[in-house]
Amino acid sequence: MTQLEAISTIGSVPAVVMRPARLHWALFFNIALCVASAMGAVALGYPYAGAVILVAFLAVCLGYRIAIRDEYGFLAIGVGVVPALLMLRGLFVYNSAIFIFVGGTLLFLSHSPEELKLVWRDRVIQAYGILALLYWWLTYLNTNEYANNLRLVELVLSATSVKLLSRRRSYLATAFLGLACSITCVALGMLPHSDIRLGIADIDGTRLGNPIILGIPCVLVLMLVLSDRGQWMFLEKHFLARAFIALVTGEWLVLSGSRGSWLAALGFVLILAILKPPDRKLLLVLGASMAFVTGLALTTPLGEKISQQYEKTLDSDRTLANRTSGRSAQWLAFPDAFSQSPIWGWGPGTGRNVVAIYTGRHLNWHALYLHVGAETGLIGLTALFSLLIAMGRRTYRHWRTFGEITPLLALLTYAFFGFSVSAFDADSGILIGLAFLGAEVAPRYMVYESTIRQVEYA
Repeated sequence: MTQLEAISTIGSVPAVVMRPARLHWALFFNIALCVASAMGAVALGYPYAGAVILVAFLAVCLGYRIAIRDEYGFLAIGVGVVPALLMLRGLFVYNSAIFIFVGGTLLFLSHSPEELKLVWRDRVIQAYGILALLYWWLTYLNTNEYANNLRLVELVLSATSVKLLSRRRSYLATAFLGLACSITCVALGMLPHSDIRLGIADIDGTRLGNPIILGIPCVLVLMLVLSDRGQWMFLEKHFLARAFIALVTGEWLVLSGSRGSWLAALGFVLILAILKPPDRKLLLVLGASMAFVTGLALTTPLGEKISQQYEKTLDSDRTLANRTSGRSAQWLAFPDAFSQSPIWGWGPGTGRNVVAIYTGRHLNWHALYLHVGAETGLIGLTALFSLLIAMGRRTYRHWRTFGEITPLLALLTYAFFGFSVSAFDADSGILIGLAFLGAEVAPRYMVYESTIRQVEYA
């Protein structure tokens, strides 16, 4: 009997077949359908209808995911629609992002409790979650307002959702690609009504949005396509697709007029250019393309508004307070406010009142560090910087060990945003979630999935 004949008598034997994980296009189209439909209504001048459409379509898409027990798909859709949710939530179901992420967490608790326990064992995640929830609870006790600092809960839930999705890279990549699609849909929907800056729209007396709501996800998507060869979106072999997404997203960032986002983007691009030479090619192509397209954009009526933002920042005839939208006044007032109660601060939830006392304007603190320092003093700042340093050590070691720099860039970008906004929302939570992926004891996240099949021998 020959060797071939001997093998043929065995019949069928099990074998493990490996293949690259793929994007979940059905989920991507769910995200696109929800956001495009909602922002289409906004473009037509019906913002409230757009907000209702978004929530209604999400209820259908997420309900189906519940029915088929697909907790990963549920959270992927939730992360993908974040830019539209935050832009429209002031019109209908303000806390919709919290409801979605709580629902996704409960699905994991019901269907995949071990996955949830594995994520929760991370001590940094435990500390971040416990401190954030404690901060919100103390705010409620101090002010009797449940909505005050509630975005801290949103921050923790969105960050945890990213960490949960990272257990299946294909779902995480789909969520990020959907995020890029959502940004373009939001920008196009607001473009016909943005007479000031893209990200702010005035539709029949309804004021909608804020430039930073568009700016943060734009910076996030730029970081994802420019760093690590776009592997977090499964685009490492698609240079032209990366360049196209970066160019489009970069233009929305420029047109947003969000100076805090511009500075954050400049910060991570400089770090990437210094630390990751292989990514410089795309950076050069993107820079040249954006310079050309921005030149064309500045010839439009909206471009005139962007020019005004540059002039507002650089004009030497304007006061520093005018050039920074009052942020410089808060930084100047902070030492006096902090000195009044340096240990435990003025109390959680008192930020707006403290700003009013020292600047005469009833606004929130326009910086994460000022907000935490004024409300919780050295106790809160120590906790905040301890968490940032702990994540910084992990993300740095992750980069040096596995070569993935995105978690480190995400943490640094969040820290940059902390100088201009409070960074308590789902967009900022996605950045923190990416930073969570830089666990120093975690193996490199593989982009492969395996299947078991029967192999027939002839």
